[in-house]
This record gives sequence, structure tokens and C-alpha cells, in this order.
Amino acid sequence: YTDVPVLGAVAEDPRLALAERHLGLPTCEERADARAWIGEVGRIVAQQVDLERVFALAASATPLATVIEQDPAPALAGNSRLRIGVARDRAFGFYYPDDLEALAAAGAELVFFDTLADAALPSALDGLIIGGGFPETAMAALEANASMRASIRAAIAAGLPTYAECGGLMFLTRSITWRG
Repeated sequence: YTDVPVLGAVAEDPRLALAERHLGLPTCEERADARAWIGEVGRIVAQQVDLERVFALAASATPLATVIEQDPAPALAGNSRLRIGVARDRAFGFYYPDDLEALAAAGAELVFFDTLADAALPSALDGLIIGGGFPETAMAALEANASMRASIRAAIAAGLPTYAECGGLMFLTRSITWRG
């Protein structure tokens, strides 16, 4: 019924199902089996789609007529390299890659830490980012890591520039209540 070439069709399969929850899909940081699951999805799709033709069509596509050129991020002033702590774990894993790449391109050293497992913030930070995520799903573990919470609280109280969004901002509140 169409002159568009059909390169495959992926049948409904419970192995492809994505669990949903109150705020959308779980992040990769929350799935211990994320890499294995992605590999399984790839195998399932490859069995049902002519990937060689997909890649060949993609390679033959006409380039976009308009490419928006952006100036590279300005380099940080001075020779010192800013160290920015970035919370990255199953509670805080939602970051826009462009934001992190822009900080690194500007010369910042991104120092990732785990709010659930690390005892304290990394040393000698010049800034702190606690991004989006789902702290409500890891409340018990976050509460249990009192030393990390104290480290973050002390650093912010001492003037450490901090950016928190969504779940990160929730984490910085006095308490979180979810499902009673």
C-alpha cells in the first residue's frame, strides 16, 4: 500500500517492555542490567529489521541544508581548572549531555560522585551540581548516608556554588515524603 520500502517490523515482545512510573521511565542509572537489556533489545530488533539497508539508506541521505554553527565555549579565565562535583548515581542521573560537555569544553574538570555510596564530597571542589533524578525512589539509601548529606550541607553552608534541579532540589530540602 506504499512506495516507501519496508525494512522490517518489530513484533510486540515482553522483553522490549519499558516499565513506567509516576514521573516517566526509569533512568539507565537505576537499572543494574541496562547494558545487557540494551544488547538484548538490539538482538531482537536485528532479527526483525534489515539493518544493513537501514544503514545504507542513512549513509545515502542528503545532508541537512542548514547547519547551525556554534562558537566553542569560552575558555575559563586564568590557568586554574575548576573542579565541579556532579552527583551521578541511581538517585541523580538526569543530565543534559550538552551541559556537561560545555562545562568540560570550557575547561572544567567534572568529578562524579555517588550520593548513595560515597562517604563525602570529593575534595577541592569549586562548584556542585545535583541534577534531576528520582531521590524519592532511593530515600532509604539517601537517608542512611548521613555522612554524605552532612558533607553536602557543610559545603553549601560554607559557600560552595551549587546548582540543583528537580530531584537535586528535592534532595536539598528538609524532607521528602512519598507514598506516605
